[in-house]
Amino acid sequence: MSVQIKRRVDQSPIWEGSARNIAPVQALAKLDAQAQAAKLADALFTKFPGESGRTIEVK
Repeated sequence: MSVQIKRRVDQSPIWEGSARNIAPVQALAKLDAQAQAAKLADALFTKFPGESGRTIEVK
């Protein structure tokens, strides 16, 4: 999951970040897409805004 927040005027990025799953495929298969998305969004936006450009790895 990645997010980029841009200025309306010139579309230059203000903040961007991404989160990705690093769990084994077997563990991810047990979660539905909505649960995976919620877990990634939670990791991405916890302590928002945080460091721009950072990728968070979620187990």
